[in-house]
Amino acid sequence: MNNLYPTCRLAAALMLAAAPLLAGAQKAATPDTLRYISLEEKNQGQFLWYGLSSKGYPRRIPAITTTRTGTLVAVADERPCGGDIGFGEVDLLSRYSTDNGLTWSTPVCIADGDNEVKDYPFFGKGFGDAALVADRESEEVLIMCVSGCTPYPYATAEKHPCVARLRSHDGGMTWTKPVDVSTQFWGKTGESILAAADSSVIPYGGFFGSGRIVQSRLVKKGKYYRLYAAMLCRGKAMQGAYVVYSDDFGETWQLLGGDPSIMPCPGSDEPKVEELPGGDIVLSGRKWYGRWFNVWRFASDDFSRGQWDKPVASDQARGGIRVGANSCNGEILLVPATNARTGKDTHILLQSLPTGNGRTCVGIYFKELTPDTPHTSVGLAEDWQPGLEIVFYESAYSTMTLQHDGRIGFFLEQAPTDYSLFYQPLTLESITDGAFRVRL
Repeated sequence: MNNLYPTCRLAAALMLAAAPLLAGAQKAATPDTLRYISLEEKNQGQFLWYGLSSKGYPRRIPAITTTRTGTLVAVADERPCGGDIGFGEVDLLSRYSTDNGLTWSTPVCIADGDNEVKDYPFFGKGFGDAALVADRESEEVLIMCVSGCTPYPYATAEKHPCVARLRSHDGGMTWTKPVDVSTQFWGKTGESILAAADSSVIPYGGFFGSGRIVQSRLVKKGKYYRLYAAMLCRGKAMQGAYVVYSDDFGETWQLLGGDPSIMPCPGSDEPKVEELPGGDIVLSGRKWYGRWFNVWRFASDDFSRGQWDKPVASDQARGGIRVGANSCNGEILLVPATNARTGKDTHILLQSLPTGNGRTCVGIYFKELTPDTPHTSVGLAEDWQPGLEIVFYESAYSTMTLQHDGRIGFFLEQAPTDYSLFYQPLTLESITDGAFRVRL
């Protein structure tokens, strides 16, 4: 398998060398400039789910979060149907660690798809693509996921995927049964948060972007800090990403901006979201050769009003992320940091995605957010730095969480044997080549 390493690097380098740069643009962060993870750090990782199940089922779609007490909760799909939600039974599996990822609990099924469900809306047929968050002030953990038996690409106004909600009240050790909350999102005008007067912009269906749901560091309404989540939607004449938010820890949701005719990232796929240091929101969406970026800038001190900027493609931005011929799920994570040279407090934005041609060579890029970094789409898409290449062979979806020990819990799909789900703890020092360390 080691012979895949130079192949991946060479293919990416040749492709990128042939791609024209914008006039006057700086050299972008490219796959061939990433440093490979050290063997010492790589050996600290472990498989949470290795290859196919004992019954031959694939496992996919990593999600991970850190609870108030420091417990790591990891969730993934197990797919008896062999494919995505909509094609048959899919189950959600979970494990947790109470010692910063050193050891993990036995895997358990927390949402069991029922292959016998026959009637529309087919809720319960499968549960997958989990988006996960742990409340910072309680033991509550929330999962929003997709369910049903309508594949996302084939959703119609009459038949669409379902949205399921699961809760844990004990830090991810046990879970409630899934609840169907689809009517909050898909319905007639005035009955759902994505309804619109113009039928051409009413989504037929969609799902929460898997991996992380973000809990605000600044906005608290009543009992809970606000949640932000990215949603992928499609309809009669649209496909792209929105951001939704909840002020009651996932009980009810609202559309950020309130107008579904304004799509922050049209044409994007599997989106991710993060809160910037001042409370603004960055949306990062999947695209060929890079990422889409857009920024919601709040215009009021109570975080009630604001507006979206215009989407920017990272592969067309100065110093932006350019990768090989792939379109894949990746994660974006803000980390409070200290500049190792100056000792000054700062923030580092991390972005993961495959960096080779196809789904290969998952790596992490980073970008320092200083007080001078503009909270605009262009400002967020520009000037990324190459970080670490985690895997130099087949690898795909990835997500991240900040652990209580100051390490980054990186959770990804990688070879061998179909996809295996691998947990990799990382230090910010290793990602940034010693330039920054986590500020707890």
